[in-house]
Amino acid sequence: MLGSPCRNIYTPRERPQRNGWDFFNGLLDVDRELHAKLAAVGASYRRYSDDILVTCKRGQVHEVEALVAGVVGSAHFKIKQSKTLRVAFRN
Repeated sequence: MLGSPCRNIYTPRERPQRNGWDFFNGLLDVDRELHAKLAAVGASYRRYSDDILVTCKRGQVHEVEALVAGVVGSAHFKIKQSKTLRVAFRN
């Protein structure tokens, strides 16, 4: 038998197959939802390619991180913690 000996089985809802346009449209959906939700709490959102930047007040960090993780996860994307950087700006 030919094929991969270690194959993960996902239902379409768990792991959708994406072509290039589906991937792009998925990112646009994430952009719209994050922009609206973050603006509602006074934070800002920018994305360049697959990198995102969120700015918020110090007291909002945990709330904003949870919001971003929820939106990104519900769209079946993952945030790589190893590439995540948190920076505090001084006044």
